[in-house]
Amino acid sequence: MTPLWFATYRGALYLGTGHGSWVGRNVALHPEMTMLFGGERGHPPGPTVRLRGRAVCESGMLPWPVLARLVIKYYLPPRSVLVELRHRAQWRLRGHYHDQSQGGPGYIRVVPTSVEVLSLP
Repeated sequence: MTPLWFATYRGALYLGTGHGSWVGRNVALHPEMTMLFGGERGHPPGPTVRLRGRAVCESGMLPWPVLARLVIKYYLPPRSVLVELRHRAQWRLRGHYHDQSQGGPGYIRVVPTSVEVLSLP
């Protein structure tokens, strides 16, 4: 799994997704997971971080401290605000996408068990 948007809080990673989504159902069946971090668009290639951990899919909204971290990380930087404003016509579409998540709102909490830095081939 390659997370797109995530936040850390109290030693765990949090990712928002529908409780009944494809990812949520997979986590419920197979809680041991591997995540890859790296390859940010617009940045020179660098090492990839591989995180292994145990995941749980929870129903409901993200905890407030996690939600605040996501807003600060992805919505408040000046460039992010400009991008969001340029795409404001898509806000309603984004809302419909999130409304369709099966099982209602939810999130994945991953507690890491190991972290490795992988060198480029």
